[in-house]
Amino acid sequence: HFQSSHSSCAETVPLPWQTMMAPAVAPDAGKSALTRAGTQQIREETQAGGMMVLGLGLCLVILMAPVAAVYIWYSTTLPEDCGLKKYFLVCGITSAIMAVLIALNTFLIKGMAVSSSHGMLAEKYEEQHRDAEAAREREEFQKDMMMYGSGVMCVTCPIMLLSMFSLGWRIYGLVKAIQASQADAPDCGSAVQVFWGLLIVDLIMQCCNSIKSAKSQGMQSQSNAQDSGSGSE
Repeated sequence: HFQSSHSSCAETVPLPWQTMMAPAVAPDAGKSALTRAGTQQIREETQAGGMMVLGLGLCLVILMAPVAAVYIWYSTTLPEDCGLKKYFLVCGITSAIMAVLIALNTFLIKGMAVSSSHGMLAEKYEEQHRDAEAAREREEFQKDMMMYGSGVMCVTCPIMLLSMFSLGWRIYGLVKAIQASQADAPDCGSAVQVFWGLLIVDLIMQCCNSIKSAKSQGMQSQSNAQDSGSGSE
C-alpha cells in the first residue's frame, strides 16, 4: 500500500528539474496578433502605409507635371501643318489634368489608410471587451470611410475615363508619328524623335501609377473588409 501511494505521488508531483525544463508558456499565447499589438503600434503602422502611398503619388505627380509642360511647350514650336502639333498639345493638357486628379486621389487614399487604424483599434478593443472604446473607434472609422471613400469614387471615375481617352489618343499619335516619318510628309523637325522619347516616359509613369494603384486597392480592400465586419455586427 505504501509503495502504490509513493508511485502515485511521483506521478502527480513534478520533480524540481522537470519544472525547470518545462517549456514556458507565454501569458498571451492565446491572444491574436491584433490584441497583442499596442495602440501606438497600430497607429504607426497605418501611418507608415499612408505615407508610402503619399510618397508614391507625389513622385508620380512630380514626374507628370514637367512632362505636361514639355508637351504643351513643344507643341508651340511645331508648324501648323505638322500632324503631331495637335497631338502634343492635347497630351500636355490631359497629362496636367491627370496629375491634378492623381494628387487628389493620393491624398484621399492616404486618409483612408490612416483612418483604418480606427477599424483595427475597434477590433482590438472588442477582443478585450472594452465595448465603449470599441464603439467610439468604430464610429470614427465609419465616418472617415464615408468621407474618404466617397471622395475616392468621385476622383476615380474621371481618372478611368481620362485614362481610356489617353490610350486612344496615344494610338492616334502613333499613327501620326508614322505618317510624319514619311518622305513626303510636312516638315516636323525632330517631332518624331520627341514623340518616341515622351512615349517611353509615359510608359514609365503608367508603371508607377499601376504600383500606386495596387497599393491603394489593397488598403481600400482592407478598409472595406473592416467596414463590412462592423456592418455585420
